Amino acid sequence: SFSLVSEAIRLDLMPHMQITYPSQTKGQLYIPLVNSVMWVGCCAVVLLFRTAAHMEAAYGLSITVTLLMTTFLLTVYLFKRKKRRIAAVVIGLVFAFIELFFFVSSLTKFFKGGYFAVLIAAALFVVMLSWYLGTQVERMQGVPLKMRQYLPTLQALRQDASVPQICENLVYITNNSDPEYMDRDILYSILDKGPKRASAYWFIHIQVTDEPFTSDYSVESYGTDYVFFVTIRLGFKVPQRVNVYLRQIMWPPALCRNRCGNILFTKTQPPAAFGSITFVKPWRRKATYPICKSWLCA
Repeated sequence: SFSLVSEAIRLDLMPHMQITYPSQTKGQLYIPLVNSVMWVGCCAVVLLFRTAAHMEAAYGLSITVTLLMTTFLLTVYLFKRKKRRIAAVVIGLVFAFIELFFFVSSLTKFFKGGYFAVLIAAALFVVMLSWYLGTQVERMQGVPLKMRQYLPTLQALRQDASVPQICENLVYITNNSDPEYMDRDILYSILDKGPKRASAYWFIHIQVTDEPFTSDYSVESYGTDYVFFVTIRLGFKVPQRVNVYLRQIMWPPALCRNRCGNILFTKTQPPAAFGSITFVKPWRRKATYPICKSWLCA
């Protein structure tokens, strides 16, 4: 169940959930919310059917439907991906012919408990379909714009003293992985109806890798010192503390100074084009790190 839900999340068929990995193998995972839902479902099944004999109809129907879906997916995979159409048709007909007998016999027990399996499947289908369609609508509304065309506009806004400066560094998280394009909503959020003036604009994209402890980044500055597109690559076991990692990228140790026990930032410097992220633990205040530690003093 955990693996299926994890794959459904990656396919935008399920809402995003917290996933923990008990080992360094990505296939071994645990999803607390799924575990809780399964616990509630098991309790409901026990209270509803009371005995194992009453559960036979629901169990039998769910098994036969699973067999039919497996045969269908295998047939489609062989037919479309492997291009073995004759083998796909033969395998599909043989297995479907056998499994249909079990399916028809299980339908006779639909009102004796088989309906419960259908209700669960229908509920999951509605959730997956709703989330998928909603994701597609959200993506259709996003319009990518060429980033370099807006660099002069951002430069003019940055130097416009008539617009109040809201912060030194304005940071946006984006799903777009291509630095040459930026979502229209993000750019309009900066420029339209109350322009957001800042000294530097940062656009952050996070990539989760299949390696457990990946920790590196790349920066596209577009030849400027005020617009940066940062791609942070994190392993699937690494916590996504973006604010901590971004500070390590933005302020190297040379720009940090100590005043009354608090480490403060002095100014912004264009980051290196490539580098690695040093992961720190906030409870180890006396440790020495090759980064600015002002976030520890917050």
